[in-house]
Amino acid sequence: MRSKGFFNLWLIIIVAAIGVAAILAYGIFNFAKIKKAVPGPSPAAVDQEVSKLESLSSSDEIEVIEEDLKTTDIDNLDQELVEVEKEIPEL
Repeated sequence: MRSKGFFNLWLIIIVAAIGVAAILAYGIFNFAKIKKAVPGPSPAAVDQEVSKLESLSSSDEIEVIEEDLKTTDIDNLDQELVEVEKEIPEL
């Protein structure tokens, strides 16, 4: 009877050790958040126009909207279009 008690104790210790190892592996290696890296612009590279667009008024009055339209420069929207078209065949 005594050997069965030791067997149960060792079984509990082994299961607990595996559980602790799984928790550490989950925390250290962050298995839940491993994803394929998606290329794209870095968050640090914020365009000036994007900053201007984010600072536009949230008002729905016509005068304010017209003022926002006057201050928004849309002439350079296709500035990087040539580079994008060159990269498309590589995909």
